[in-house]
Amino acid sequence: MNTNLGGRVLSTLIDFNFLVDTDIGLIRFIREKFQDDRVFKLDILNKSDRYILSLLYSRLNWNPLSIISTEENLPDIDELYKSFFDTYKKDIIHRSLTYKNINLFISMMFANCNNLGINPVIFINDKLEEEEIYRFFNISKTTDNKDKRNLASKDVYYVKDYIFFTNNNLTDIVQKKIYISPKRYNAIYIRDTDNNLALYNEFVSIGKNYSNYGEDK
Repeated sequence: MNTNLGGRVLSTLIDFNFLVDTDIGLIRFIREKFQDDRVFKLDILNKSDRYILSLLYSRLNWNPLSIISTEENLPDIDELYKSFFDTYKKDIIHRSLTYKNINLFISMMFANCNNLGINPVIFINDKLEEEEIYRFFNISKTTDNKDKRNLASKDVYYVKDYIFFTNNNLTDIVQKKIYISPKRYNAIYIRDTDNNLALYNEFVSIGKNYSNYGEDK
């Protein structure tokens, strides 16, 4: 949790994908609508949510489709991922998860932001995400400002993964505190990448690791 350092208010950005687990939402959607063994490994796709969550947290590729894709289809998963979200984003989000510990944490952050010395805002990509944040969390303090200068001005970030920074051209930021989910591919990126993002920021793993814990409902 952020603290008020010398009276300074810390500007805090929370990414939508940190709050809403669309990885499992996407897998659930495909399980329900696209049982195609030419594209997906159905023996994995049809496993329990808990098993899928464990694979999602231990995967090496940022793309969640990597855990269910056939070998033949692996080269196309990034394009396929984009296509699913371009076409079925609302359906995917409605099958996604939020978690009790994250819900409580975010609610406390917004309720006590003045005492904590923070100025939090939730980063969204579109109107649908804005609506879902209000539905899930009853919070309306959001921003869709993708201007690099605005995004780079934040002191603290809560993100699902490093993709937030690569997608928004923020790999040159330094001296930030970044709370990030404990997915294996994140740890590998931070360990093995030599850009400013990985080398000159403080990363803190936060959230459930499903190799050890079960899912919230």
